[in-house]
Amino acid sequence: MNPGNSIFSDTYPGGSRFATPSGTAISPDSPLEPFFQADGASFHTSRSVATIRGLGYTYAGLEYWRASDEQMRDEATRIVNRLYAPQAAAAPQAGMLSAHRPQTRYFVNMQLDMEQVERPCQVVVSVDGKFAGSMVVMQQPGKGIMKGGFPIDKAVKEAGLARGSRDEAVAKIQSALQVKIIKGDGTAIPLDKVPSFDLELEDITYTPSTSETNLPKFTNPRNHTVSIADLVKGSSS
Repeated sequence: MNPGNSIFSDTYPGGSRFATPSGTAISPDSPLEPFFQADGASFHTSRSVATIRGLGYTYAGLEYWRASDEQMRDEATRIVNRLYAPQAAAAPQAGMLSAHRPQTRYFVNMQLDMEQVERPCQVVVSVDGKFAGSMVVMQQPGKGIMKGGFPIDKAVKEAGLARGSRDEAVAKIQSALQVKIIKGDGTAIPLDKVPSFDLELEDITYTPSTSETNLPKFTNPRNHTVSIADLVKGSSS
C-alpha cells in the first residue's frame, strides 16, 4: 500500500513471539520464525518479505506483473476493507449517509507475564456474560510479557451497554467486564494469582471509509484502567 515505505529501518524491543521472548531486539533482519525461505534452511525476515515479488504466489487482485503501484495500492486497500471493515463500511450503498457517520468502538488491551500462568491457556473476556473474545498464551516461548487485544463491540451491543453518552457507556462496560484464564484441562487460573495481569478498556472514534479505496479513520482514542479487583469479582460471579 506504501511501496516507498515497505520496511522499517530501526531496531526496537519486540513483544513476545513464536520463538523469542518479550524485549528481544527486533531489526529488519530478525528471523520470522517459523516461516522458512525457499532454501528450507533460513527463516524469512522483514527484509525478505518486503515485496511479494519472488514469493511465487500472490492474492487475487494483486497481480503485480500487470498493475502499477497506484493500482496495487487501490486493490490492496479494497482487500483490507473487504476482509476487515464492518460490512456496511466495506461496501456502503449510495445515498446512505449513516454508513459514513463516526461511531464509537471499544477494545480491550491486555498483558501478562507468561511465567505466571500454566501454558497453554487462554484469557477469555466477556461483557455482562456475553463472550467478547480470547487471547491464547502458547507453550513457547514461555518467558517475557505477552500483550494482546481485540474489539469487543459485538458483546457490548448484545449486552445493551452502548446506549447513552460515550462516558456513560464506558462506565457501564468497565463494570460489566469479566475475565477468566482457562488452562488446557478446562480449569481456571485465579486472576489474583497472576499479579502481572493488566487490562485496559479503549474507546475510540471510528469513521468508516468513504470508498473502497480509502481506509477508515481511528481518532480520539482513550484508555481506561480496569480494576483487577473488579475483574476478580466479576469473573467469580
